[in-house]
Amino acid sequence: MKLMQNYMDSGRTVYADNFFSTYNLAEMLMNRRVAFVGTVRKNKTFIPHELLNPKRDVKSTLFCYHNNNIGLCSYMAKPKKPVIMLSTAHYRQSTDPLKGFKPDQILDYNKFKAGVDTMDQMLTGYSCKRSTNRWPLAMFYNMLDIAGLASFIIYDELNPAKQSDKRRSFIIELARQLVIPHMTKRATNPLVWRFAHIRQAMNLFNIKVPESCPSTSDATQQQSYAQVASKRSSCYHCAASSSKKRRKTRYNCSKCNRPICLNEHSMQLYSCKPNFPL
Repeated sequence: MKLMQNYMDSGRTVYADNFFSTYNLAEMLMNRRVAFVGTVRKNKTFIPHELLNPKRDVKSTLFCYHNNNIGLCSYMAKPKKPVIMLSTAHYRQSTDPLKGFKPDQILDYNKFKAGVDTMDQMLTGYSCKRSTNRWPLAMFYNMLDIAGLASFIIYDELNPAKQSDKRRSFIIELARQLVIPHMTKRATNPLVWRFAHIRQAMNLFNIKVPESCPSTSDATQQQSYAQVASKRSSCYHCAASSSKKRRKTRYNCSKCNRPICLNEHSMQLYSCKPNFPL
């Protein structure tokens, strides 16, 4: 409704895919003199069970109307796979025998759907979506995909050079620019880069992280490590290595104050006692 704010009461027709199609939306647009045509997901509660019946002939169509304004049609494109259409712009129950007996709703949708389906196709090729049961997270994934596609369209208009993997290269660079500021900030925290796999990931983005123990003069890092190394803590090198060993220790490194085990990752140093006669 917000996107159509400038086109209300204009007598136009909106074509949308099943992501947007609902009965309430079609009714609100119809009250503002805007027609709606779109596909509908089969899990919508306003669809009559007769339209979802899979035991029908292929290329057969069922029509139903509510108050003679909002219509639904079910076209059996393949066996047991009906296609549901919602329309407020078609009032005739007509099909075209020359085009597989498809109803007018599907023919008009196929004619004007280009922008909608092209966007869905491009989003499917490069998507950050993951399986989740949390609808706010699913919406957030979709917002990221659409924002990434919109930014690529702007970039393509400003840089019209032809390139076979242009969008792929753009998305890789976009992801790099989004994560580098956060990774650079995390690299300053010794509690983060003390793990080997994190240091390895940061090195892939050319983010400099310390490779050895910090200097004893760095009081801030010393204090951070002192907080990590409690009275009995896990060995730092055991936790950072790929092995599954997690040894507990009461000893800390004399240079960096990190917890260190006596079995494998430490060594004994011998020196003369002060003022010892030779």
